[in-house]
Amino acid sequence: MGGTRGRKKKAGKTQNGKKSDQKDVSGLSKAEKRQRLEERREQKKTQAATQKTKSKFTVDELLDKVEECMDSYNYEVAQKFCQRALELEPDNLRALEVSGSLLLELGDGDKAKQCFGRAVELSPEEGFTKYMCLGQLLEGEEAVACYNKGIQVMMAERQKQQQQLEGAAACDPDSQMVTSQDISSAYCSIAEIYLTDSCFEDTAEEKCKESLERAIEECPTNPEAHLLMASYQLSKDNRDEAKQAIEKSLSLWLPERSDTEDDDEEEMEENMPEDPPLPYEQRIATAKILIELEVMESAEKVLAGLLLEDDEIVQVWYLLGWLHYVQGEDHKAAARDNLQHALKIYPIVGCDDDDMLEHMKELLEDLGPGEAEEEDEEEMDEEQEELTFDDDEEEEDEDRNTQDAMDH
Repeated sequence: MGGTRGRKKKAGKTQNGKKSDQKDVSGLSKAEKRQRLEERREQKKTQAATQKTKSKFTVDELLDKVEECMDSYNYEVAQKFCQRALELEPDNLRALEVSGSLLLELGDGDKAKQCFGRAVELSPEEGFTKYMCLGQLLEGEEAVACYNKGIQVMMAERQKQQQQLEGAAACDPDSQMVTSQDISSAYCSIAEIYLTDSCFEDTAEEKCKESLERAIEECPTNPEAHLLMASYQLSKDNRDEAKQAIEKSLSLWLPERSDTEDDDEEEMEENMPEDPPLPYEQRIATAKILIELEVMESAEKVLAGLLLEDDEIVQVWYLLGWLHYVQGEDHKAAARDNLQHALKIYPIVGCDDDDMLEHMKELLEDLGPGEAEEEDEEEMDEEQEELTFDDDEEEEDEDRNTQDAMDH
């Protein structure tokens, strides 16, 4: 009896020898302890890797990595490098501006606005890029004020750079070189606001014209300034002035067609500039103005160049169709082909311009079916007639068979 009282059960085992889920004084089972231990180990590994990265790269090196990733559209990795840079130096001006630019690319305007706004707070009198980016995120007079402040900063920085060059002093390697194109583009941004969002203001017309004149004065070779001047003149129904302005804009970037040049796609591609000074959307706007001014040859050339760059933009196919439609009977087939293609890719690319869709349908209805479509319809009608005739013959045969069976 005494021996029985002196025996002790092994902890964690049941009578059948299996391990139990018995908990110790901490309230955790052995399985839960192991799980927590693994979690702590993983956490330490992550912290060590993060610390290694922080010590391995400086903020500027991290931001260089961000820009490389953005150039290759690897935004997910770019975000991670940005986050690490801001963890190291939350108020680093370059980190804030690069982060803002990345957020703009990702469509997160609110967070981008915070980054650029913080950069303005930290350095209001140096660095103009943040003002240009912030102006894109604001509206009306707030945006105008932002662009004007950016222009003020640019002019001050340009004057400082000129003085350094004249005095043979070395320019600050961290300062951004200011060009006439930069200042001209800022004036263009102001003019565009008065052409669109603030067009109903009492002084909008006057301010728009003044901004465009300053844009052209700063940089006469800026095609955007002449494009917007054409748009401004067209809004006032000054067609001759508008035509003069749009042709000036074209002359600054669109190659001239030689007498021997045909419409061969390879030749067109070779003659198009590798990096057009006008963004894609502005070249679409150029084509619209040219069509409205009935400068059809140039309009078609601009649109053809856009298709060479990206042939999945519904608006470009629609404009090509519209261009041929307004030219009359001889261009009906081309109009129909382009509009049908626009209609075909509309749902594929996820376009959501309902007004354009309705207009395409109206134009196609007015154009009617083409010769090939008419032939297809005639063939279908003939096939349908043959099927109907065959069905009638089969019914007659069945009726005769039925009658014969009844006679017998």
